[in-house]
Amino acid sequence: MYTKTNSDGGLVPAFGGGNLADLEILTADKTLQSYDSGKTFLLKAAAGKTVLLPALTKGFNAKFIIGAAFATSNWVLTNPSAVIQGSVIVNGANVAVANKTNINFVNTADSLGDWVSIVCDGTNVYVSGNAIIAGAVTVS
Repeated sequence: MYTKTNSDGGLVPAFGGGNLADLEILTADKTLQSYDSGKTFLLKAAAGKTVLLPALTKGFNAKFIIGAAFATSNWVLTNPSAVIQGSVIVNGANVAVANKTNINFVNTADSLGDWVSIVCDGTNVYVSGNAIIAGAVTVS
């Protein structure tokens, strides 16, 4: 049987050679490191927080999912430089992303399960995702 170390340092079964998601629940601000690559982050706080993306690292990837309604402020994924590219489907409409620094989950339009994924090629951070309600995910 294969095992994998989870975010709490424990060993968990990894059937099929490591197919279990490395899930981390976020309830506070977080600065990501290159070793956070491959994780899925469940955003679960009553008020939004800030997630600082790591230094540009080829191959870094992560997924962020709304796991609890948040009422007073946005969840913000932020990068120090304007290198976020790609697109997100929001309420059925394609939102183009070019040379941005922030991805915002907006507190007045959040829905459980809204998500974005990012992947870095060492130069740019590429985003894709889906949100149900208009204005739920914005970029700036």
